[in-house]
Amino acid sequence: TADPAAATTSTAPAGATKADATLAAERDAQSRWRVRSDGRLARFDPSLWWPGAPGSGWRRGPHALDGRWNADLALPQPAPGQALRETAAARAGSAEAELRGRLAGVPLQARATLKSEPAGAARLAATLAAERNRAAIELSLGRRDSARVELDAPAPGALAPLAALAPGLSAWWPS
Repeated sequence: TADPAAATTSTAPAGATKADATLAAERDAQSRWRVRSDGRLARFDPSLWWPGAPGSGWRRGPHALDGRWNADLALPQPAPGQALRETAAARAGSAEAELRGRLAGVPLQARATLKSEPAGAARLAATLAAERNRAAIELSLGRRDSARVELDAPAPGALAPLAALAPGLSAWWPS
């Protein structure tokens, strides 16, 4: 029998920000979880929820992010002593997320997708572009595992406002 653990829909407006999300989780008789979620962000300003210290990058902003996500995943109950790879191979489903806008005044775009099958094959792809800098990663698990990482950062100094969001990071960030 199924064990519905959580089902919720939430809308969280704050200022010009709007966030809508749904989440449903259900556990089956074999203790596997089925998780479904989707949501949207409009003009999301994270400093309204996490203000940070006075004078911090979070307070200075400006932040305005738009995005969306959806996920439909089947997650196994890990067995004691089971390797992470074996646990990961037992999951199935898909998820994707997109984000665009400005964080600390820096324009950015991000996208991530995950697709997996019960037989253990999975593919994760993610990209991030900020100013003229770009990073991409692709991971494939299955009969033949592979990973590819690309980084093109001709203007790391343009990311200094993002480095200011993490205490101590801006001290060694290129200018």
